[in-house]
Amino acid sequence: MRKILDLITVILVLSWLPSTLLLAQMDKLHGDDREYRLGVHAANQFRTSFYNDGTYGGRVNQPPQVAGEWPKNSDHYYLVDGNDFVGSEITDSKGNTYHINSETKCVDIGGSRGDKCGDDLHWCCFLPVPGFCNINGDRVAMARGSNEVENSWPNYWPDIGDPKNPRYSADGWAGSWNGYFGRDVFNADEESYFVADDWENKEFYPDYMCDTVVTDRGGLGVRVYVRGLEWTKAAVADGIFCIYDIENVGTYLHDKCVFAYKIGNNMGETSAGSDAGDDNADFVPEEDLAYMGDADDIGAGSYTPVGKMGGAFLESPGNRYDGIDNDDEDRTSPGRRSAPTCLSLRLSN
Repeated sequence: MRKILDLITVILVLSWLPSTLLLAQMDKLHGDDREYRLGVHAANQFRTSFYNDGTYGGRVNQPPQVAGEWPKNSDHYYLVDGNDFVGSEITDSKGNTYHINSETKCVDIGGSRGDKCGDDLHWCCFLPVPGFCNINGDRVAMARGSNEVENSWPNYWPDIGDPKNPRYSADGWAGSWNGYFGRDVFNADEESYFVADDWENKEFYPDYMCDTVVTDRGGLGVRVYVRGLEWTKAAVADGIFCIYDIENVGTYLHDKCVFAYKIGNNMGETSAGSDAGDDNADFVPEEDLAYMGDADDIGAGSYTPVGKMGGAFLESPGNRYDGIDNDDEDRTSPGRRSAPTCLSLRLSN
């Protein structure tokens, strides 16, 4: 039996945090482009740069960016960028219906770029929330093994320091890692953590306001808590797990809301140039899997074979009220929420 893919890069886990978990201290913070930071995941064979707005891969073609290299140090690249999107159907104060989408900055080329506001001078998309990295540094907060990466941690973690957080600690876990599995629990060989929101997405503001309490909040009123995790174990050494916890921090009730993830293809790129012109893609719906390949299996500089890259969607929230497994993830328990136990790799054989 063999894997259908040579490479699985982005393995997505999604959950929706109910508004009952709103954090008062966190509500004092909002996305700010001045907080923009770079990080690089390189614990296993998949090496990629990423940013704390949610963009994975590259934004512009310059070091120290590494746009989805596999295997590590091979000079073979597969990813332009990977980006999350949250969209909702809303009704504004005049009764008009609109579909609002919030996205990351994405790669800064052509139609792939995230939205800028009317004057085209500032971003109106997901932007990093302050307080989740070293304010004097230029890197996303990361842990490698049991060590801090490049002095990247904040003095304390704003989400942990809020009394309404189930993980609340009066010291905000000062000097400790804010890990997915707990305080200073280093389960993954490498883990990153950041928070972003769509505060600056004010395309339809003020006719549509997502928050009647914090009235200058823009966008959908969405905050996203994002983690990247890499393991060196052979079964998962060719990919990265990305976890998106999405929280509605506004007062508007979104009853038609979608989450999407885009992987910008660049199969077979090397330092010799791009080879994206003959890329193709396919889907395995029963495995929640989408993947891409190179048509002639020859990359830039004539290297062969070219690997395949894809994304597997492991977990998403279902409708907990209808008694139906509408997310098609758990045959015995409809509407199951994400938990650490869902981090088990599923491969198509």
